[in-house]
Amino acid sequence: FIWPIDFYWQKYIKDSVKKVTTLGLKKSREIPINSIMVVCVGSTIWKIAMTNYICCCNQQINTLIVKWHNPTYIFYSMKFFLQWQLNRIAWLQAVPLVNKTDFSKLKIKLTKNLNEQEKIAEILSTVDEAIENTDRLIEKYKKIKAGLMEDLFTRWIDINTWKPHTVFKNTELGAIPESWHVNSVSNEIKSYRLGWNYQNSEEKSDFALIKMWNLWRWKISLDKIMYIKNWEKINKEDEIKYWDLFFNTRNTLELVWKVSIWKNELPVAYYNSNLMLIDFRNNFFMNYKFNSFEWINKLSRVATWTTSVAAIYTKDLLKIKFAFPSIKEQERIASILTEADMKIEKEEAYKEKLEKIKKWLMSDLLTGKV
Repeated sequence: FIWPIDFYWQKYIKDSVKKVTTLGLKKSREIPINSIMVVCVGSTIWKIAMTNYICCCNQQINTLIVKWHNPTYIFYSMKFFLQWQLNRIAWLQAVPLVNKTDFSKLKIKLTKNLNEQEKIAEILSTVDEAIENTDRLIEKYKKIKAGLMEDLFTRWIDINTWKPHTVFKNTELGAIPESWHVNSVSNEIKSYRLGWNYQNSEEKSDFALIKMWNLWRWKISLDKIMYIKNWEKINKEDEIKYWDLFFNTRNTLELVWKVSIWKNELPVAYYNSNLMLIDFRNNFFMNYKFNSFEWINKLSRVATWTTSVAAIYTKDLLKIKFAFPSIKEQERIASILTEADMKIEKEEAYKEKLEKIKKWLMSDLLTGKV
């Protein structure tokens, strides 16, 4: 039983949260394989997918059963031509909605040559398959990385033998490996400082400004970049350098403790007053340590919040105590996890390339340019 929640950005709906019995399916409007389903109510409006098994759906979804054309070709044509049409109609009311009458009036461009339809569908399906395979590989590498972090930060795995440590010592935090030590952040940190409250906007200038929304877990996002006004006086100490580690001091309660490391994502950039630059002896190791479940759990306990904003004050951050390995072991752990990240980033870059190719192919093949 298909609901809008079952739609992802893939070609086929492969599973559903809700199910129906065989009797329930017979009493409903049965939808055959290779039908095209379009969400026409709610915030996920215009999501489009095909069925690869017999099913039924709720009233938020309109279904097209293709008889005289290649259904896969029609799916891609609808995906390309319908988005702007659906949005234009749907957002005229408070709850986005396209009724069946308006839906039936939507138009797509198509070739009537069935051989051409089949060839276009084959080309675009091949690219989609490559994207889905890459997605699976990314998820595989992410699970491997999560397992490594669990082993290295929680299960006390010795990186020399890849077996659990056997010699422990008692500390105020409990038993830890003999080669590790307990320390507060204040004693491990080399320096820290907040950025400045620069005037900024989306208008491009020579000075990109990294803000709290640019911090993801482990890495920097450049999806949205603000720029410092050209007339602003800039402190040279706020210029970001390779391997600078940033801590988000103010945000929502779920995001206030985000930590990311800078890897020269931009030639020149600065950071603002909601970000704290923190410098340890090995920032790459600390980037992973700060993003481990153990750290996130402890940081959440020292966060203070109002109805909309949460903060972690410097004095509270510096007091937190954790178990740290030796510098040599920190370097090895950072190297292992960085290698895992590089595999993920390589596949993500490949996926992005495939998506650009698909967009170009859809534009050319579905509009008759080639």
